[in-house]
Amino acid sequence: MYWLFGKQKSREKQSRLIDFDTTPIADLSFNLLIFFIVTASFIIRQGVFLSLPSLTAGTVKVDLSQVIEIYPQNNGFIVDGRALNRKELLQYLELRKSQTKDAVSIIHMKPDIKYERLVDTLSAIRESGLSKISLKYNES
Repeated sequence: MYWLFGKQKSREKQSRLIDFDTTPIADLSFNLLIFFIVTASFIIRQGVFLSLPSLTAGTVKVDLSQVIEIYPQNNGFIVDGRALNRKELLQYLELRKSQTKDAVSIIHMKPDIKYERLVDTLSAIRESGLSKISLKYNES
């Protein structure tokens, strides 16, 4: 009898060791899921958003004093014949915005200029508060 009783106790111990409660893991999984869903909604993607004119938009006449011509280079920008870095370009654009009503920025791109320079130019124009932009592709 004692021998049978001893086996019975060891079987109870084994069944206790094998029994695995998954509730804490499920709770942890749901908490992590909720955490990532909540924090993912706070990620704001920065970008350069442009609203293109419609097909029915007419021609716009612009005074020459309103035009700001920007020539992106691989190591800076050329504006009004002067080489500027990004900080100087921002200062120049903010100054022109304060002096000129409805200023229009014309970006002259060449095929040998890196694409990142166009994006940087668009970003600088947006940061300065100017909203009217024109792109011109120069093959030479």
